[in-house]
Amino acid sequence: MPMCLTISKNFSNSAMKALKMIDHIERVHSYKKTKETEFIKVLKQNIRNKLNLKTFLKAPCIPLSAKTVQRRIDELASDLEKTLVMQKE
Repeated sequence: MPMCLTISKNFSNSAMKALKMIDHIERVHSYKKTKETEFIKVLKQNIRNKLNLKTFLKAPCIPLSAKTVQRRIDELASDLEKTLVMQKE
């Protein structure tokens, strides 16, 4: 889906036409016209720094013990069982 990376706004596919893109830039980002090269460098850096799947997977994780995992599974099973029993009644 097309997106303006400056304001993180999604557009329709028809907005990818050159005239519509130029119109968007002139209306919304006219103040950045004079700072184009610096603006693009900053924008690239901001995009690289955004949290995405790759950086999310590199984030440090808290190790879980087998006991903690088993307890959470048991809690989920118990909640699911209660929900199913309530729906039958």
